[in-house]
Amino acid sequence: MERMIFMKSKSTVFIACVTLAIMLFSNTLVFGMGVVEAEKHWASPYIEDLRETVDFDFKVKELEKPINVEELNKLVNVFLSYDNQLQLENTTREAVVNEFVKIWSEITNKSLDEIALPKLIVFPDEDTIDEKYRWNVLIAYSQGLVQGKNGYFAPKAKVTYAEAYTLLSRLRNITTEAKEGKVLEVNSTHQVNDDGVKFNFELTNNSSTAQTLEFSSGQQFEVVIQDEDGNEVYRYSDGKFFTMALIYEELNPQASIGWSDTWDKKDKNGNLLEKGSFTVTIDVLAKNLERLGNSKEALKIQFDFTL
Repeated sequence: MERMIFMKSKSTVFIACVTLAIMLFSNTLVFGMGVVEAEKHWASPYIEDLRETVDFDFKVKELEKPINVEELNKLVNVFLSYDNQLQLENTTREAVVNEFVKIWSEITNKSLDEIALPKLIVFPDEDTIDEKYRWNVLIAYSQGLVQGKNGYFAPKAKVTYAEAYTLLSRLRNITTEAKEGKVLEVNSTHQVNDDGVKFNFELTNNSSTAQTLEFSSGQQFEVVIQDEDGNEVYRYSDGKFFTMALIYEELNPQASIGWSDTWDKKDKNGNLLEKGSFTVTIDVLAKNLERLGNSKEALKIQFDFTL
């Protein structure tokens, strides 16, 4: 009987030691910097993005806790160098996103009243967004600032520290990209052969967020070719009919949309041009390029080629 009691005591001591070790290890992750645990958190890429330029301490256990107005103002000041106070009475998602879109508008000089958005239902719970916030929330979605959780926005939920870091990272990136004019970029190649000259070109989204391109018709690009005297010998749209309807193309981060066109080497009178130097201008015709951080001129490619 005594032997059995002794064995049971050893087992109990062993389990207690293991439990204590686990607790101590867990506390290190929770109450320290939390690097290991943070790597597993969904917000860790955004936190690391912020820490590339501003090193800061954070507590992993607080990531899923609601943030208050005072703390959010501090983070906005640190990571966006924004001195004005957010006009917030609370930190619900709809209220915070509304203020972040105002900051985006101020930094990029984009008028919120002039932005056109597709008439689409973005979130299933969209009708629960307060009307005074709804427009800016939809702009936030169009700019990649918010994506929703499982498709839902949950406007009345309180913003957590993790969500605050995510919003700050995204806002900083899209405003930087917009100011530098690097959101969208066009690249082109061409091949001269016996049948004609084939142009391949693509529009790439260089940003870290999805971008929605808006076209006013079925014509998404124009190609114009001039001879060395400046005479126009070819225009892609000549003699073509295009659907007269708004068309939207969503371009994911780092993704491209491509087109091609072939000139048969004939001028507008049908004469074959077998030799000479020419200039081609390729223009993407999206209406909302400036709102996405690009001027129309930035997405117009022009180069020379010879036959």
